[in-house]
Amino acid sequence: MKADKQREVCLGELIKVKPHKFKKQIELKGKSLHEIEVEIVEVSGEGDLLKVITRAWKDGVEVFVDNPLYYHNAPICVPDGTFETKVDEFGKEMQVANFIENPEEALRQIVIETIRVTLKE
Repeated sequence: MKADKQREVCLGELIKVKPHKFKKQIELKGKSLHEIEVEIVEVSGEGDLLKVITRAWKDGVEVFVDNPLYYHNAPICVPDGTFETKVDEFGKEMQVANFIENPEEALRQIVIETIRVTLKE
């Protein structure tokens, strides 16, 4: 499949994700764990970009999110927790993660990472 068509298919899968809420424990600035609750309010496409409108709370207090969030070439696959051994061109073995297609979880991961890197401690 050509790259443009693949991006179109991935975007199409991501915009099917329905609005929902989720919680995640994250570490901020390498110091402390915080519970982040995220509400994905709207997911849509704008040209070849994924557009996401979201709200977020850190430890129960709503935080600023610079909406809308835009993503180019957003993933639809996530690690499935398993690994396989591959051999590189130099004969060195390495463990490589296996992935599964899961647009909802992929969207959650990119949104929570965006919130994590933009949050003030």
